[in-house]
Amino acid sequence: MKCLVALGVVVGFGMLPIASAMAGGAHVHLVHNEQQDIVYALPLKSPFKLARKTPDGVEFSGRTEIRGHYVFGHMSPEEELGMPDMQPVVYFVPDAVSAALLPRWNEMNVINGFYLTNGDEFLAKVVAPDIVRKVRSRRIKSVTGELSIVIEGYSADVICGWPIYAAKFIGVAEKAVQMAKSKFADSISCNG
Repeated sequence: MKCLVALGVVVGFGMLPIASAMAGGAHVHLVHNEQQDIVYALPLKSPFKLARKTPDGVEFSGRTEIRGHYVFGHMSPEEELGMPDMQPVVYFVPDAVSAALLPRWNEMNVINGFYLTNGDEFLAKVVAPDIVRKVRSRRIKSVTGELSIVIEGYSADVICGWPIYAAKFIGVAEKAVQMAKSKFADSISCNG
């Protein structure tokens, strides 16, 4: 079921490579989740620490400031996917420096972005209410902006051969200008 939901939001997304110093696992601790038979890479300089392994992935504890850009919007014309009631998503794409500190699926040396588990709290602090309403009503397809945020906890999973990451939004460290877009948000789940 998770695979069907993840595949329902596929559009394709440009991925951020982890810094080349990370390549080959030289600066990472490998975490094997026996319940999934999947290996995750935890950068040695990461502020996150292994909390627990579950059948749904790996959870990490810790808190850090992350710089990059957020996206709030619809990932595709849902009607074409036969899923007309899909809600817009909130995710964050870290810059290369921030991405290099985040745990990831060892088989894919990239961080393509992560979902915010408390997206409504994020939107209340970052995006103007009228813009949120316009995105939800599909008058605007997506909105994005660059900023630094503080996140806590981080989870990693692999669904249908694609990594899915999530973290809890704690607060804004530094705001920047946001931009409404007439195009759909890119997908950060499943490389369709």
